[in-house]
This record gives sequence, structure tokens and C-alpha cells, in this order.
Amino acid sequence: MLGPEMFMPRLRSVRAMPARAGLAAAAALLCAAPGAAPAGPLFTSAYLSYGTGLRPFCVASADLNRDAFPDLVIANQEPGTITVLMGLGDGAIGSRADFPVGASPIAVALSDLRCSCRA
Repeated sequence: MLGPEMFMPRLRSVRAMPARAGLAAAAALLCAAPGAAPAGPLFTSAYLSYGTGLRPFCVASADLNRDAFPDLVIANQEPGTITVLMGLGDGAIGSRADFPVGASPIAVALSDLRCSCRA
């Protein structure tokens, strides 16, 4: 007969490691670790800001114009627009284009509806 005790985990007796052994192991690891290396800046290029509408809420990336460079589409809640920023291929973004879409867009979904993707 199956009872609730069948689903309860069995407890095992586990010996606790003595505190001195744990401290000795930690000290050995700390002494064996190499010294701290100097950390350089994470990003070395200048800060870049790209204008969008007010309250940008969602961003999606895809190759919109088939130039093999990723482009960005941003949903802007306040003016009810999407902003399209075309990628230039070198990490830079080209000109901005805004399109009205209605009240408070909160998401962007991109897909190749004509199935024109290249292999």
C-alpha cells in the first residue's frame, strides 16, 4: 500500500566537518590563490546615445533591409510610435525614423513574413 511516507525523503546521518578542518581548507585556498590582477575598463569606446521616443519600452533586433547588418526597432510608449534605427555594420547606427502605431505600444515582434531569408 502506498502512503505519504513513500514520498518523503529519507534522512541520512551526515558527519559534520570539524570547524578547524574547514578553516584550514579555506586558509589553504586563500594562500594558494594568485594575487589580484588590475582590472581595466570594461568598455573602452566613448558613450554613445541614440535618440528614441519618450519612454522606450521594448527593443527588437533584426536585419530589416537585407544588408546583413542588425537593425533596431524600439517601442516608445509616450508618443505611440516605434523608432527604427538602421545598423551600419561597424557598430554604429544610422539615421532615426519614427512611425506612429497607436496608443502606448509595449512590445515589438519582428519576423520575415515574405520568407525572403537567405541561406
